[in-house]
Amino acid sequence: MDESTKSYEESIASDIFNMIQSAKESGLDVDDGFQNEPFSTSAITVRYLFYPKQHLLQIPGMPQSLRSKIQTANILAQVEVDKKIAGIHLIWASPKRFADITSEQDALACIDSKGLTAYKDHVAQALRDDLAKATAAAEAASNTKQ
Repeated sequence: MDESTKSYEESIASDIFNMIQSAKESGLDVDDGFQNEPFSTSAITVRYLFYPKQHLLQIPGMPQSLRSKIQTANILAQVEVDKKIAGIHLIWASPKRFADITSEQDALACIDSKGLTAYKDHVAQALRDDLAKATAAAEAASNTKQ
C-alpha cells in the first residue's frame, strides 16, 4: 500500500472514530445504527450509514458478495448524484460493536481497503462530472450573452 492510500485510510479512520464518539456524546444508541452526512452540494451528497449486522441482513436483494463481508458493525458510504443513489460502498466492517470502538486504531483496523478505494474513485468521478456539467453550463450561458 502506498503512502497516500495509507494516509487516506488513516484520515477516514479518524473521521469514523470521531463520528462514533460524537454520536455517543449526543446520546444516540450507536449500536442501533445512525447516519452522518459529511459532504453535500446541490448535486452530490455523501452519506455514511452506520448499521449493525442485523439491520443490513434484512435488506432484500443484497448481493451475496456483500453479505459475506458484513460483520457486527458496518459503515456503508452512499453516494447520491442529483438526489438519486448512484452507489453504495462497504468501507468499514468490525467484529466489535460501534460502542466498543475506543480509538482511531480500532477504527483503522476495520477499514475495507477495496471498498474505500471504490468509494473514493466514485466520489472523484462524480465531482469531475459535476465540474464538467457546471463548466458546460457556464460556457453555454456565456455564449448566449454574446
